[in-house]
Amino acid sequence: MVGTDAFRNMLIKRGYAKPDDVSMTGVPRFDISAAATKSKPEKPQVLLFSFFLASGQVELVSKEGVFPEKKGFYKLFLDVHEQFARLAKENPDVAFVIKPKWYVSQWKTLIDMSVEKGCELTGSDAWPSNLTVVDDVPAQTLISASGLVIAFNSTTIFEAIQYDKHVLMPLYEEASSTHSDYLYLPDTKDSIHLARSSNEFITIVEQYISGKLDKKVADESLINEAVGYIDGSVSGRIQAIIIEQIDQITRGE
Repeated sequence: MVGTDAFRNMLIKRGYAKPDDVSMTGVPRFDISAAATKSKPEKPQVLLFSFFLASGQVELVSKEGVFPEKKGFYKLFLDVHEQFARLAKENPDVAFVIKPKWYVSQWKTLIDMSVEKGCELTGSDAWPSNLTVVDDVPAQTLISASGLVIAFNSTTIFEAIQYDKHVLMPLYEEASSTHSDYLYLPDTKDSIHLARSSNEFITIVEQYISGKLDKKVADESLINEAVGYIDGSVSGRIQAIIIEQIDQITRGE
């Protein structure tokens, strides 16, 4: 079972599975966002969902893990996190939050290195007080509290759309050149903000902070294409498939 048609098609295209062996169910956590109450944050907050260097690259992950040494989306990762940290330092009245899946090992090293460079820190200099890294708070909670959500190659983009947030995806460095084939999201140019350079990334964040960022309106069909189902019944769908498989095994099929 996989969450999206895009991921299912990628597995089939690359020969990892046959079409009859892969079921697209939707992403379970979208049951939460489908039922959530949408609200405007009390104060400006920018949320960055950090990402794997080998995002979307199955072969690279199988050989070297999700954080291969200076490979994958390495340059994009560093620049996005550096500019995010620099913007936090320049805007002390705005909360900036980085959300990795886990904040240890290579992921922590790369984030810390990027923040120190972006904020021009030396020695024992402290991080800006408005810049935090959290890995123990649910994505939906952070999205709900934010006004601008930054994500890359991630279904959190579409969760943020469901929550009616400004959404920004960086699309430069390797993402616009050597690794453009590893972008598994559908065409989103009319539904979210795309930064095609470091300068565009900075400009879009600054426009949000100043209250001048235009609102994009997403087509619901885009979300359906990207994440499968947003009907609030994904968990029930998965349960039904599991029960069916158990019954088949019990019958000896």
